[in-house]
Amino acid sequence: MNKFTKISATVLFAIFLTACDTATKNKTTATPEVQKAEATQTTTENTQVNNDTATDTIDTQAVEDFQKLVAWNQSQEQSMAAAQTELQQKLATQDQTQIQQAMTAFKAKVDDVLKSLEALDIKNAEVNTFKEKTKETLVLSNSLIEESVKAMGMGTPTEEAQKTIQEKSQQLMQSGEDLQKLQAELQQKYGVEESK
Repeated sequence: MNKFTKISATVLFAIFLTACDTATKNKTTATPEVQKAEATQTTTENTQVNNDTATDTIDTQAVEDFQKLVAWNQSQEQSMAAAQTELQQKLATQDQTQIQQAMTAFKAKVDDVLKSLEALDIKNAEVNTFKEKTKETLVLSNSLIEESVKAMGMGTPTEEAQKTIQEKSQQLMQSGEDLQKLQAELQQKYGVEESK
């Protein structure tokens, strides 16, 4: 069970780290449609300029929002890695007092991370969906780790505890897959070009 808890903590960290990798930028631009008669051409051009401006604004907002989420993720990586390492070290001691203290500190860190994620002002609907999926995955992962540590404290986990852990593990894996798909889609649409 100790090994399972370490794996769960590692899964949390791995999902957290892969949530917002940066890659190349693939942005599409609008092209004007077929020109109309000279009398309606001015109206069509004005409409097209307005539509292009709106599309650029949406794309710009999405890129900015995605960059915010990427920057947020990068700022959280190091502190989450430290919190995970400390939790794993305390789990290795098998001292229940130390484990409980470490678990409390870890939960507080995850709560801080969730609050900072919630504080991000994301306006684009697609990026906001990714933000919410990130939040859902972090909550699931934290819940799984809590259940695993609780089961460890029992000595031999009950069948019910094992079943709960297994169900939460499956939910977390599915949520992680969904998160990675969303991340890949957003990266392709709004990714940030890496400087070489």
